[in-house]
Amino acid sequence: MRINEAAQLTIKDIYFPTGDLKEAFRIPAKYTKTGKPRTIYILVPQQREALSNLKAQRLQNRVMLSPDGAYGGLSPESPVFLSLKGKRWQKLAFNVKRYRDIEGKLKETMVCGSLENLARELIKQAGVNGGSSHSGRRSLVTWMDRKGHDLELIQGVLGHSSPDMSLIYIDPWDRRIDHAFKATCRSLVPPQIHYIQSFQ
Repeated sequence: MRINEAAQLTIKDIYFPTGDLKEAFRIPAKYTKTGKPRTIYILVPQQREALSNLKAQRLQNRVMLSPDGAYGGLSPESPVFLSLKGKRWQKLAFNVKRYRDIEGKLKETMVCGSLENLARELIKQAGVNGGSSHSGRRSLVTWMDRKGHDLELIQGVLGHSSPDMSLIYIDPWDRRIDHAFKATCRSLVPPQIHYIQSFQ
């Protein structure tokens, strides 16, 4: 999931009215860069624990609560991720970013710089210099490719509209390149070279 998609999530996107955290949900098209909905999974124990801790913190600080106790006590329309300035909780700020797609067409998307900066800082604290949420997406799909998952699945995980764009995200793998080269070269037959003698 792109960091800017995560920044737009609301409580009702990831929680059931009972307050239970979903294992999977459909990210709405209006949140996505490509304008297409897709399924997102919340299965990693650390993700689930972090969201549970975030919910507990909001309940403790009484931030954007549900009037009837549904959704675990949090307002269903409130954002999952908020900014805390001093003692004041507020919605994250978004800016418009213009970029060119793979065909060179000018596009616009909403970006949340503060959440990206937080992700970079957390990645740095984990000992990875120069990492970002975007490099995490690349690492994930490179790993998936090395595990043998097909390009269609990788495209779906990334939320790309084109498989060509997904290929750009997959880092080359020396062992795979070596194998492909050797497999291709085994079937090659060297050309017969005939030397022509020239007489002076």
